[in-house]
Amino acid sequence: MFRTCISIRTLQIAVLAGVCFAGTTAFAQSKGKGLVSKLRPTTTKQVVQKAKLPASTLAQGAYADDVAYPIPGPGPAPRGVQGACLLPAGAGCIIVGTAAECTGVFFGTYMGAGSACPVVDCGFAISQTNCQDYQYPRVGGTSLASMGTPNTSLFRVADSFKTGNGAGNYNVTEVCWWGVYSQRVGAAFSCALPSGDQPFTDRFFVRIMAMTGQLPDVTQVVGEREEGLNMTVTRRPVCANNLAFNEYHGTFATGQGIQLQPGTCYALEIRNPNNNVVNWFWGHAGVVVDNISWQDTTENGYSTTEVGTAGAGDRAWCMNINLNIFQTGGACSTPPPPICASPDANGQVRAGINGGGFSNTGATAVGLQLGDSFQFSSSGNIDNVCFWGFWVAPDGTQPPGPDVPDFQLTIYDSNGTDALPNTVLRDGTCGTTAGFTSRRQGANYNIAFPALAVDAGHCYYVSIAFPQNNADPAHAFRFAWGLAAEAPANAMSNAQCISRAGTSAPGGTYNFFTFGTDPAFPSNMSWVFNLQAVTPSCGLPPPPPPPPANDPCGSAAVAVLGNNPFDTRGATQDGFDPSCGPTGKDAWFTFRAPCAGDYTISFCAGAILDVLASAYSDGCPGTIEIGCDDDGCGVVGGPSIFTVAGLAQNQQILIRVSTFADSAGEAGTFNISRAGGPCPSGCACDFNHNGTLNSQDFFDFLTAFLTTPLPLPTADYNGDGVINSQDYFDFLLCFLASPPAPGC
Repeated sequence: MFRTCISIRTLQIAVLAGVCFAGTTAFAQSKGKGLVSKLRPTTTKQVVQKAKLPASTLAQGAYADDVAYPIPGPGPAPRGVQGACLLPAGAGCIIVGTAAECTGVFFGTYMGAGSACPVVDCGFAISQTNCQDYQYPRVGGTSLASMGTPNTSLFRVADSFKTGNGAGNYNVTEVCWWGVYSQRVGAAFSCALPSGDQPFTDRFFVRIMAMTGQLPDVTQVVGEREEGLNMTVTRRPVCANNLAFNEYHGTFATGQGIQLQPGTCYALEIRNPNNNVVNWFWGHAGVVVDNISWQDTTENGYSTTEVGTAGAGDRAWCMNINLNIFQTGGACSTPPPPICASPDANGQVRAGINGGGFSNTGATAVGLQLGDSFQFSSSGNIDNVCFWGFWVAPDGTQPPGPDVPDFQLTIYDSNGTDALPNTVLRDGTCGTTAGFTSRRQGANYNIAFPALAVDAGHCYYVSIAFPQNNADPAHAFRFAWGLAAEAPANAMSNAQCISRAGTSAPGGTYNFFTFGTDPAFPSNMSWVFNLQAVTPSCGLPPPPPPPPANDPCGSAAVAVLGNNPFDTRGATQDGFDPSCGPTGKDAWFTFRAPCAGDYTISFCAGAILDVLASAYSDGCPGTIEIGCDDDGCGVVGGPSIFTVAGLAQNQQILIRVSTFADSAGEAGTFNISRAGGPCPSGCACDFNHNGTLNSQDFFDFLTAFLTTPLPLPTADYNGDGVINSQDYFDFLLCFLASPPAPGC
């Protein structure tokens, strides 16, 4: 069983009366994931008002992000000029009532209630024709990491722009931009360059690429300049009250300008590769152009599937050429189609803490194949489903995963009496089966499939799994299907999903499955169809049966060589956790070795779910452990197998059959076999194998033969596979033989 969480802590911007500052915070990073932290607007009576731009500018869409930042009042009195608006010494700050108007930045000038604070000098003439200026104070809170080789995270970020029309200067010789730093460990945003035991030196690269299909094209680089080689970069830190941001001014070497064409779309990529310890974040622009940045998380080119694309926001930069800043006459980039166009009410959206469970198929699949029930409020057609998830490699790392995963999607009817899937209505593999395709944007996925007519109120199931094949590098990793939010956060949840072994052949049996009772890990999978859903009344397991007779250790059932039935569905917990894992529901057995040897206890052929089994050489509740296993049959979250070595003839042991932790129980069988085959031949009717033929053998045979409702397997005395009166007569012939039968 596998559960994990991915979380990103948000940088919160707080504004005290008269003082604006940002509290430093750890910035959790998951390798291979885009790092985005967004401020959350807050309604409050004391707000910081953004500067209002001229109507002509606003009409161009220059400043669409008009939000209020929280002010924990009443706060200290205004601190005056120094640091009041987080500006360098000498900057002014307009006070409105009890709040400081720490305004946005536009075209290099701090705007404020009709009075302008000092101009931020980019090193060359800047205006609304050549800048996407940075958005204050969000520069530290909405940045995307942009490093690239040799940083092992490999993030690169690009932003589209369009050159002006007609005559003018289109030879780029100067660029300025804004950004911040963050240590990978204990990652608080920092204005200063890291030093000490983690030395770091800026080494910026500025690259301009052509656009192909509205995406930055890494195969068509118009020009690239490197700090220290053909570009000089000066850095001006602006730090106060723990909010850090930097202005950078890059000047290309003489004769090293990058010549662009007028009226043409390009992409600007700025990255700062480093010593694998420090992340550099490219700041967010206050000018809203297309609100798109592109992020390449694997250095395999920019695509709509990677993290930090649509809605990630424009980057902050200026150039010394004439730009068509708002890309009139045709945008250079348009947002990719939403991965989930359907509203949340159409399904079960992902949990805030996006845990998940492995859902894989294939001969080498590790884990289970998961599914979930759904119902609709009205009849109609469905033809796509969106969901969430992440990837785990065999070494435990979390890779980005394939851009276009070839998921297997199966939709079932549930028209039986067990409330589980039965009839297959749709089944296909994306990219292979006609009509089945997948799309991806970061951790969000969509599968389109041939339309299926569904009835209102009817119960259906959906299963989404990734084909796993350890011999194929593209399929060696596992897909963890994200869990859904739990009610009441999402009204579609019924807190129950299903699973079966990932190696099951088509038509294999599903069972009810639960991740546990922790609210952070509900037992519903994330899914949203293109039809209004309702809370599933189906897909819930029937009430568990009463506890089995061998639920308490003191009432252990007798196990014998061969197959033995067990049932833990209604069992309770009894005893201590063994060495191989935490137990939940358990049932107990005794086994007496018919002769000396090593005995294997296997659940591989007779169980599906997460069985944890152990054996003990003493009496109840079992404290001297002589064997224990979890998942030994080769499936994570599956059955177990282990061997108890060196048992003496007639030695009795305890066998405990348990679920793993709070996993659901099941009814199945386990097999006991002796290494090297059956016991050596001797007296055939020495039924208890104690070396002595006496009345106890007769009584033991009768017990096995007359056990109800079915005789014990050992009552098949003649081994013909059928327990009947012939076994009784054959046993008597041996037992009453005179002279005694051979070996007796």
